[in-house]
Amino acid sequence: VLYPERVPNSGGFSDLDVWQARRVAAQNLHDLAFYRPA
Repeated sequence: VLYPERVPNSGGFSDLDVWQARRVAAQNLHDLAFYRPA
């Protein structure tokens, strides 16, 4: 699903903002798990 328009929802965040935040969080968690110091 594509979101050509950034329409804020009741929380003040657009679906795209939420998707990007979740993607960044998932990437950060992956990096922490993968590059965890010994």
